[in-house]
Amino acid sequence: MLHVIKELPLILSCSRVIISLILPFLEPFSDVFLALVAVAILTDVLDGKTARIIGSTDRYGPLQDSIADGFLVVSLLICILPNIALEDWMVSWIAALAIARVIAIAVGTYRFKQLAFLHSYLNKITGAVLYVSPFLIVLIGVQITVVAACIIASVSTIEHFNYNINSTEYDPDTSFGFKRRASPTKRRFR
Repeated sequence: MLHVIKELPLILSCSRVIISLILPFLEPFSDVFLALVAVAILTDVLDGKTARIIGSTDRYGPLQDSIADGFLVVSLLICILPNIALEDWMVSWIAALAIARVIAIAVGTYRFKQLAFLHSYLNKITGAVLYVSPFLIVLIGVQITVVAACIIASVSTIEHFNYNINSTEYDPDTSFGFKRRASPTKRRFR
């Protein structure tokens, strides 16, 4: 039993991956679809908090969380985008963001010699908006949801680039990726 409790954060992350693989087989925006999205959101909220509470944090936890997040985001995009009316500018903005995010991760991965997913507040807010987008589309409509999500994701992607280009060391749990890099003179005296 103790082993299961220690592995609970991993179980939560893995359940998000499993839910992500089920979602494409459901009717988008149906009650079952939205309920599973809500459960997936809950697993994302709980996995890191649970790890910290039970003392089972390790260096792979944030990576596992990011991979599970990626599965959910891709799954939601696959499920939602073909089922909503998007204008060309919306498709272009979403595609540009997806490409820019992949490039930002690649830049960080190259610089820091490890997968460089950032867990800043802006990235968490972006993930939260993407996760609740099916609910927002139902409540406030496609255009407002897409514009809000794309604005937040754009700022977050710029932050991710800034961090991966200007940071001297990799800390995936940095709270804010727009910190300025210390000047060479200041760095010498640390």
